[in-house]
Amino acid sequence: MLEADLGDVQAALVAARAWFGEQTVVASQLGQGHSCAVTDFQLRDSGFERIVVLAPPGTSPTRAGRISQRLLEIESYRMMALRGLPVVKALAPMLRDAETALADITVLLEDSGSSDQ
Repeated sequence: MLEADLGDVQAALVAARAWFGEQTVVASQLGQGHSCAVTDFQLRDSGFERIVVLAPPGTSPTRAGRISQRLLEIESYRMMALRGLPVVKALAPMLRDAETALADITVLLEDSGSSDQ
């Protein structure tokens, strides 16, 4: 967590960029703009992702803890959601075939000239 004046967003992002090098970063204001989180979503050699939080001077330890907890929860949910990605990729051809078959059935049902049989 870095102290930064969030009134000057560009200066705050320059301070955060020092932690990421030339990687493309994603930044988001937290809450009602009380702080800002910056990350590049890259795993480091340690196996961890880096998230820098920019908060105004005087941010209380309680607020810092809440910010950290929320970011860790979001990251945990993101990682859990990605656990199913390999299965979805493996099933994609079967789902594509089923979608095509469903589209064909829908066309037949919409054809008013065909019988109910």
